[in-house]
Amino acid sequence: MKPAKARIKTLSIPVEPAMLEKDGCRKKARAILQKGAISHMTESQLACELYFHAVICHICTCFLRRGIRFAVFRNLMAHADPIDLSDYGDTLFRRFCFRLLWLLPGEKKRF
Repeated sequence: MKPAKARIKTLSIPVEPAMLEKDGCRKKARAILQKGAISHMTESQLACELYFHAVICHICTCFLRRGIRFAVFRNLMAHADPIDLSDYGDTLFRRFCFRLLWLLPGEKKRF
C-alpha cells in the first residue's frame, strides 16, 4: 500500500496596512509559521511575499483613487488582495521578484 501524499496547506489572507512596513510583514509571517498554517517556507520568504502584495495593492489603490482606471490596475488588485499562500511558496521567478522589492530601501506609506 502506497503512503498517502502529503496535503499542501493553503492560506488566503487580506492585505493589511501594517504589511506596508517590513517589520509588520515579519510579525505576520512569524505568526503564520507559529500557527503551522504554512510549511516549508522561511519567515523571510513569507515576509517578502506579504510585503510585495501590500506594495502592489497600495500602488494600484493610489492610481485608482486618482482616477487612473486602467484595467491592469484592477486586475493587479484582484491578484494582490487577498494574498494566497501555500506550502513550499511561489515559483522561483516570483520569489525573486518578492526579494528584489524587499531589498529596495525605505518603508512605504500607509494606505
